Amino acid sequence: MDHQSSDHSQRNGLSKSAYETAFELAAVGMAMVSPQGHWIRVNRCLCEIVGYTESELLKLAFQDITHPEDLDTDMHLVNQMLSGKIETYSLEKRYIHKNGSLIWILLTVALVWNQDGTPRHFISCVQNIMARKKAQDDLRTHRWQLKLLLDHAPAALALFDRNMRYIECSERWLTDYGLTGQTLRGKRHYDIFPELPEHWKRIHQRALHGESIREEEDVFVRQDGSVNYLRWEVIPWYESLDTVGGLVIFTEDITQRIQAEKQLRLASWVFQNSAQGIMVTDANGIMLSVNPMFTDITGFQTEEVIGQSARILKSGRQDTAFYEEMWKAIQDTGQWHGEIWNRRKNGDIYPEHLYISTVLDNKGMVQCRIGMFTDISEQKAAEEAIAYQANYDQLTKLPNRRLFHDRLEQALKRSHREKSLTALLFIDLDHFKDINDSQGHAIGDRVLAEAAQRITQCIRDYDTVSRFGGDEFTVILSDVNDIAAAGRIGNDIVNRLSVPFTIEQQDFYLSASIGIALYPDDASSTDALIK
Repeated sequence: MDHQSSDHSQRNGLSKSAYETAFELAAVGMAMVSPQGHWIRVNRCLCEIVGYTESELLKLAFQDITHPEDLDTDMHLVNQMLSGKIETYSLEKRYIHKNGSLIWILLTVALVWNQDGTPRHFISCVQNIMARKKAQDDLRTHRWQLKLLLDHAPAALALFDRNMRYIECSERWLTDYGLTGQTLRGKRHYDIFPELPEHWKRIHQRALHGESIREEEDVFVRQDGSVNYLRWEVIPWYESLDTVGGLVIFTEDITQRIQAEKQLRLASWVFQNSAQGIMVTDANGIMLSVNPMFTDITGFQTEEVIGQSARILKSGRQDTAFYEEMWKAIQDTGQWHGEIWNRRKNGDIYPEHLYISTVLDNKGMVQCRIGMFTDISEQKAAEEAIAYQANYDQLTKLPNRRLFHDRLEQALKRSHREKSLTALLFIDLDHFKDINDSQGHAIGDRVLAEAAQRITQCIRDYDTVSRFGGDEFTVILSDVNDIAAAGRIGNDIVNRLSVPFTIEQQDFYLSASIGIALYPDDASSTDALIK
């Protein structure tokens, strides 16, 4: 009996020693916990998991380091175990590390009972599952990102297995291929599209053998005859290093982009070859781009104006009010057109017809402004020539009868408004007909031209001399004091015309007859004054 008892004691001692060694050296956290939750014994691994020393941890209860959101579940399971309803439990929960960080652990708990049926202590096994939790979180993130991509991808995207069964597809895929509302997962692509051309099936097989195929611009003719452009790519995906798991098909309808590129090329051609000068500015009038005709008209090279204000073209001919009105129209309507005078690089001022339009971005803000202009110098010169011919005598360069009537009308209106006098002088050249008949029209024309100059020299800058017809001239004198003042000017004219006209070394003599009428003393209207 003594020998047997000794063997039994040795075996118990060895068993206890082995248990303590396993407890201390376990690769997971081990602990004995009182029924109230206080740590009784802990191993090194548990201390490493929670960051506390053994002595620190033995002063705490498990409730002290359990995350508040997990405590109710844990305590419920503890109470069920204490009441004998369950023998063990496992729970994923969070411990609060000594440094304040959260540690995900897998907790497995068993209860050791005393012989009298009272609970002695819990045996807890604590496994750090942070790596697994991170992997799960990463997987959820990746799945969420994939779903987000598929739901919002601007292109059609579908994922297939080796048998061309759908795994996932984007909303755009469903929309583009008329499958909206259908569930495709698990269905074969060729069953969905039984009339799929054979060349596409061959492309799929090439991809399933590890080849990536793409086409940047493929023409696709729809059943209604409309032409679309597609960019597509078929790529294998791998379930292991050397094993193709299936393929991904990516298609993008690039019809709008192709059409936009064509429009852009056309717009660029028009910009470069336009017969109008074109400049593009930002919202502040800084030039961004100009075309060749801009250079032809203004003389400025492209590199000289890019980044410069459009004000470098300003001539100064228009006043501030003109520009204020122009910019008000641009601000109100986004556009303006009209005639404006600008300055070339060499300093010449020239007239142009300018059209300004505004381009807005998708937020309604000014993106740029486009100015298109035409040099109308020749047009203006032609108009001025026509106007000159219509209003001036070609021989004497004086206003003709038409312009005379207009200026007389204006002078009388001013006299009426200002309560002043206007004098009208009628001048008839005596003996001119004799010179013209005897010497010829060439000599006569030179006499008339010089007579016009002499008359003009007798009046003020704001008065008007006109050739009324033949050898008749008229003078409009504005704001005269009285008939005597007009008479003095008339006498000056008579005296100057009496001086011999020397032409080709020959003297010719004229005299002049002058009649004077006053407004409003002698007449109250233009017609009455002329009569």
